[in-house]
Amino acid sequence: MLLKTHVNKTVFAISPSTDHPTKFPGTGKPFVSLQFPFFAQYISLFIIGLAAARRHWFLTVSDAAGRWWLGLGVIGIPLFLVLAILGDAQAHFDWFKGGAHWQAFAAAIWEASVCVGMGIGLIILFRRRYNQQGRVARALSASAYTAYLIHPLIIVGLAYAARTIPIHPLLKFGLAVLVAVPLCFGISEAIRRLPLARRIL
Repeated sequence: MLLKTHVNKTVFAISPSTDHPTKFPGTGKPFVSLQFPFFAQYISLFIIGLAAARRHWFLTVSDAAGRWWLGLGVIGIPLFLVLAILGDAQAHFDWFKGGAHWQAFAAAIWEASVCVGMGIGLIILFRRRYNQQGRVARALSASAYTAYLIHPLIIVGLAYAARTIPIHPLLKFGLAVLVAVPLCFGISEAIRRLPLARRIL
């Protein structure tokens, strides 16, 4: 119950960080693929994640609480359609992006709730049902952070190389995934084998 109270506070604390992109010059548009209005949310969740790991919060959350949070995340996803209809998103989508509109505040609360709900719920689900690894899974897990750091370079490079291939975009996407995923993790494993890199990555 105490954790749930803290998480509820967290949802409302990080929501305003996404409620005002139009209040800053140039925001709402990515700069080198970065959305600066979301940085407060990213940093807050990163710090909370560090605290959760050090205090072993996710080892003490009950399965019932995990189901509750996962349910919130899953049910919350289609609720945005209801919010979009009530807020007349087709005519006033900019009102959802920020500023003094109830749509922006509601969208920020929705986003934070789904984000936190899915984050907690999936962790507890995997802790309960999928808490085991084979040799391949251990290798992928060990290289996950490095893959996260380098994947933009690989994906952008593949996208640029495939830009002139005359096939359906969905098929092109599927082919890119088949190439990009093993390439990201393969390069990540090679990087981690460099001297001192394994200590950092």
